[in-house]
Amino acid sequence: MSPTQADTPRSRFRRGVPVTMLVLAGLIAAGYGLAHAAGLRENVSRLFATSGGSGDRADGVLLGGLYVLLHLLFTLGMPILLLAAGAFTGLELLLSRRREGPPPRRAGSISTEPGERTDRSCEPSSGSPR
Repeated sequence: MSPTQADTPRSRFRRGVPVTMLVLAGLIAAGYGLAHAAGLRENVSRLFATSGGSGDRADGVLLGGLYVLLHLLFTLGMPILLLAAGAFTGLELLLSRRREGPPPRRAGSISTEPGERTDRSCEPSSGSPR
């Protein structure tokens, strides 16, 4: 990438998207871990009017709903965010290599373009034993 392309808002946005996804996944994991450590799992039974949970019924329903939401985000949303960040980064690397063009040829490499002379220094001579 040239220095002018590296400073565009679009390139900054592209670099920031995977990082944002990873930060969101980390926040979801931290929130779920805190909710689990705080014992909000016990309040899920209040949502289905079964026994369990502590405190007032309204508080138990609210805390149980929060735990269910965090659980769904942790089990469904976080893996999607992680996979999307990896796919986004991989595609960005692939496309940036394609934009830069093919890598420079090394000296002594065999050309595959028609009409060009090939270097045959890598081939064994006819008199060498195998």
